[in-house]
Amino acid sequence: MEEDDVPHADIELDAGAEPGEFESRLLSLLRRLLPEWVDVRDIAVEPITGGITNELTLAIPTVHAPGSREGDETRRGGGGEGRVEPVVVRVFGNGTDAFLDRAAENRAVRALNAHGFGATCLATFANGRVEEALTRLRPMTPAEMPSPGGAAAIAGAMARLHSLPLDVVPVSTSAPTSAPTSAPIGTRRTTYDVLREWLRNAKAWDFRPAAAAARGSTVEAMRAARDALGLDDIDIDDEVGRLEAAAAAHAARVGVGGACSVSISDASAFVPLHNDALAGNFLVDPFWDAKSGKPPREMRTIDFEYICVGPRGFDVANHFIEHAGFECDWSLLPDADTRFRFYRAYQSSLDVYQSRPPSQTDAASAAAGDSIESMELEVALMTPVSHLWWGLWAVMQATTSTIDFDYLGYAAKRLEAFRETRTTSLERRVQVTS
Repeated sequence: MEEDDVPHADIELDAGAEPGEFESRLLSLLRRLLPEWVDVRDIAVEPITGGITNELTLAIPTVHAPGSREGDETRRGGGGEGRVEPVVVRVFGNGTDAFLDRAAENRAVRALNAHGFGATCLATFANGRVEEALTRLRPMTPAEMPSPGGAAAIAGAMARLHSLPLDVVPVSTSAPTSAPTSAPIGTRRTTYDVLREWLRNAKAWDFRPAAAAARGSTVEAMRAARDALGLDDIDIDDEVGRLEAAAAAHAARVGVGGACSVSISDASAFVPLHNDALAGNFLVDPFWDAKSGKPPREMRTIDFEYICVGPRGFDVANHFIEHAGFECDWSLLPDADTRFRFYRAYQSSLDVYQSRPPSQTDAASAAAGDSIESMELEVALMTPVSHLWWGLWAVMQATTSTIDFDYLGYAAKRLEAFRETRTTSLERRVQVTS
């Protein structure tokens, strides 16, 4: 059976199965999905760590010639003709299909593959996806992100994504929480659609006993911890209105106009957003030295499960906050010089991509204003929105996930930062170029 243009099996894979049983089921699934795996008889697996949404496994085949075991060997890539390559098997996190549209995600991944983004989707199954194993690359480290070469590479990749047509973001199979936006966005989910849905979920979902037990807690204790987060005081539309008013007041005070009078809710300026631009989602040439000052010779942006359309400043703000890591060490946030270097690299790349035949996305980007000052203002406006996004995400994850991560503790830090940045004046947070 095929789902669109890739093989599909309506089979679920339990990432929590006992060792041995998991490998057996995984091998059976891969032999069913991938023709080149039909003669594989044994498999080695390696967990891919660092993610806190899904379970990722590197599946390494041991290839047997039919009827013979003499030629067995475990292979780790290399691209030889006839060679059965390792693959990455992504098992979607338990319960995440309740707030992530996995069918739309699979379609987005295949659309983005055509533009050189993401690991190539080889097949899908009921609760996951099989992808090419980019073993020739390594994840960028958080310390490498703010380097001149690292920032230039990420800014270029982000500008390229933001220049793609909106149709790389599929129409959602679940209804947006607001009325459909005028074409070309239509029923594609926006940043604010996602936030409205996530806020509703974060307040309403109860905690699964298994999720509480995985953290040595109880359902009652986790309910109390959530109540302390003050979710009932948050209204998404009020927050957007507050930020728009702050932007208008800031423009009036400092006397800026045109490109610097930005709007974070103007759908005509929305672009495709990655929404999870942390270091591990940028795979780079393993021999790249960030201290060289040069960008890596090769970089691939991966993991588009949170893709939607929205203001570009949200992607950039998200990326800057990722410098603080899961520990939320705000002292690691990029300073003004680092931010401006990123903006200049972004604008330089945008100029290249917008030299192509005009598209609706190109026009939207031009309408948004491309000055350094406008980007700094957009990022300042979207910083509290980013904190709110990941705070709500963490609460939802805490209700279902058994992954070893303190989701509610993380939610508390992000929601505290949300409240702090939303009330801090733009004059204190927006720098100007000299």
